Amino acid sequence: MTEPLTIKDALEKSAEYLRARGSSSPRLDAELLLGHTLCLSRLQLYLNFDRPLAENEKEHYRALLKRRAEHEPVAYILGEKEFMSLPFHVTPAVLIPRPETEILVEEVMRKIDEWRGLHLETMPTVFEVGIGSGAISISLLHHFLDLKIRAGDMSASALEVAGHNARRHGVMERLTLLHGDLFAGEGGPFDFILSNPPYIAETERNSLAPDIVEHEPPEALFAGPEGLDVISRIIREGVKILAPDGWIFLEIGKNQLYKIKEVIKPIEEIKKVLTVEDHMGIVRVLFLQK
Repeated sequence: MTEPLTIKDALEKSAEYLRARGSSSPRLDAELLLGHTLCLSRLQLYLNFDRPLAENEKEHYRALLKRRAEHEPVAYILGEKEFMSLPFHVTPAVLIPRPETEILVEEVMRKIDEWRGLHLETMPTVFEVGIGSGAISISLLHHFLDLKIRAGDMSASALEVAGHNARRHGVMERLTLLHGDLFAGEGGPFDFILSNPPYIAETERNSLAPDIVEHEPPEALFAGPEGLDVISRIIREGVKILAPDGWIFLEIGKNQLYKIKEVIKPIEEIKKVLTVEDHMGIVRVLFLQK
């Protein structure tokens, strides 16, 4: 008689299986996928190490492991990713929210608090370029209950995901979604313009992990030979619809700051340039004031 496969055994075997197939976090992947299969949290998995898996559970778990072994990101397999302590539905139509983007959100939150102090507690007018899953805007709307945001995206499928997440978190009434390139025809003026734009150079495509390059939407990743095509447009076009004293907030890539400063240099309207580094010491957030 075959011995039953326990949670402990399943985790150990599947972590080794994923490690051999190139996962950078095999144990975590195994835990998340098994937890999803059994409807248990990671803590509950450890509290039930000796629980055997039923045949249908083993089959479902194997199917998920096979997808992960083929480099499909765990977030797409589960259909969900946490960001700013909120759960977000994600599909291959949108970029998977990443921890470094939380730095951008935190900086915008600080600036909103500062803005309210200078403007009699009124909220700034805000536009997000390329809303994707909605992680940035929805996190802000969840935190500031009297804030309203307008946001655009070129992808109708991405807008559907953002709408789903906005309804899930009860902020849809304060979020206006627009289909179109960059500012989707909006003329402003806006006090804040936000974006986590595509900023990876095409020349870096072959250096990316298969999880990223084979599964995430390329239009949300790549932006020309230096990765600056979209950032440059947001700055040049955004400053035209930015209110006086307004801010543009951008997530940027490694070693891009000095090139972006060349874009900024001839734009006389920009009077202040600030940066914030991530935990690796990489300049990750750039904000410009008109």
